[in-house]
Amino acid sequence: MPKIIVNYKYDKKKDEYKVLNYDVIFADMPIAVMEMGSEYEEILVVPIRNVATIVDKKDYLSKNKLFRLKVKEQNVFEDANGIPIYLPKDTDVTKLKYINNQIVLCENKEE
Repeated sequence: MPKIIVNYKYDKKKDEYKVLNYDVIFADMPIAVMEMGSEYEEILVVPIRNVATIVDKKDYLSKNKLFRLKVKEQNVFEDANGIPIYLPKDTDVTKLKYINNQIVLCENKEE
């Protein structure tokens, strides 16, 4: 399905996103990519391949979880004040490492 660019707004009090008018795109407001003609009950804006993308919140959260991560040296750990990042629900945070400015999954200690 073709993708379109839309403006969106985030309401901190309600913790929800809202897509704004489709007819005009404002350059000075946040933009995201969305599938044309899609209707969502509730949306979430997540980075997919470094592009802000609108997804169905219920569907996305059925497979992914919001982790809050911090880094100390190369070790990654969960912290309530950490950086928010969506990862698959079954991600084992103890296997994550911060190497070359990237978070990577290491299957064993030798990697």
